[in-house]
Order: sequence, then structure tokens, then C-alpha cells
Amino acid sequence: NQGDQRFVRTLTLPASRGMITDRNGATLALSAPTESLYAMPSGMEEMPTAQQLAALSDIVDVPVDVLSEKLSKKEKDFVYLKRQLSQEKADAVTALGIKGLAFQKELKRHYPMGNLFAHVIGFTNIDGKGQEGLELSREDSLHGADGAKVVLRDNKGNIVDSLDSPRNSDPKNGQDMVLSLDQRIQTLAYDELNKAVAYHKAKAGTVVVLDAQTGEILALVNSPAYDPNQPGSAGSEQRRNRAVTDMI
Repeated sequence: NQGDQRFVRTLTLPASRGMITDRNGATLALSAPTESLYAMPSGMEEMPTAQQLAALSDIVDVPVDVLSEKLSKKEKDFVYLKRQLSQEKADAVTALGIKGLAFQKELKRHYPMGNLFAHVIGFTNIDGKGQEGLELSREDSLHGADGAKVVLRDNKGNIVDSLDSPRNSDPKNGQDMVLSLDQRIQTLAYDELNKAVAYHKAKAGTVVVLDAQTGEILALVNSPAYDPNQPGSAGSEQRRNRAVTDMI
């Protein structure tokens, strides 16, 4: 009976990526919990109605035809529909009552200071892997190690049992990182740099502020910059860390 189908799933228990702060404890990078929506087409007894699909499309911002194609793949027992949804959107999806959909918890990297520290910190991809800056160069210490939990789900996506398995493991969170940078000095340097670039009609500029006694870097900024929360909208010239790549 298709309605009695059970599926063994290995759930990823995401390790919390290490937080990055400035020398005074101001948060520069942290990880926030999200919900990733997936479907189990092979266990779905019926397709969602046209109204349900339209509503789902609006919530997750995925075209109806793309959702229909993924849900029609009956040979698949796992397919992502949309990753890293907010809890509000996840609740809205649940309220639609579509059978065969479920959520997996994931962590999404967030950069509260936006473009202010972009070239120093860099960013991660959707899988939480560092792509540029400290997120890339300190990937091993920041990432930690994800855990795993083997469970049994029914065809509605509900967990009906947790299974003993050698694959089960607890997550090990990544290490936090404290930088020598000072957010107040960084902000001042960034503002003054942008004023100077605009005044001189320059294509780009860089400011690095050092502590004359210790040699510590207190600020490092470039213009143009980009928002690491949306790295895909930035070109290579915006992402380029001129303070490092253009040194003579």
C-alpha cells in the first residue's frame, strides 16, 4: 500500500559555523536557522491541486512549472524544492496541507554589517562553505563538523521513528573568531574613502589603518564594495580585495 510506505532518511544535523566579531565583540558574521523544503515524489499519492501549487509558488518564489516537474519525478524519493526558507514562509507552506512535503533544518550565514567588512570576511555558498575572504581561508576552523541522524519517515514527511545507526553523530560547532579590526574605525575609514573616491572621481580606492605600536590592522576597506548577503549580485571588480591584490 503506497499510503503505508516508509522511507529511511539520514538527516543532517548542521554544525553552527563559528561567529566572527571585531575586537570589541561587534558581530560581523553569524549563522541563523532556516528551513529547507523538500518533497518525496515516490511516496506522494496525489499531486497538489492547481490552487495549492500556485500558492506554493508564491511563497517559495519558484515557478509552478518547475515545482510540477520536480514533484512528477516518481522515481525520486528526495528532491529539494526551495532551500533556506524563513520560519514564517515554512509555516505558510505547512498551512497549505500538501502531503509529501517536509523540511530539513539548515543554517544560513548572515552579515549584519553588510558591505562594511565584505572584503575581509568574504562569504559562504548555500551549503555553508567559505568562498572568499576569511570564510574561505579559515574554512576548516569556522565550519566544524555536521552531525547525522537516521530516521524513518512516512509518505507525508512525518518522522515516525529514530533508528540506531553507526551513522548517527552529534554536530561539532565551529570555532569563533575575534579580529583585530575595530568596527568604529572601519566605519569611519569606509565613509571617508567613499567621499574621497567620489570627490576625485576615482575608479576605486583602499584604506588600511594599522596600530603603529603593535602593527595590528584596525581597519581595511575598499571601494567599490559589495553586500556579502547577496554576493551573486556583485561583479568581480566589486568583490576584488584591492588592499591585498593591488599591493606593490
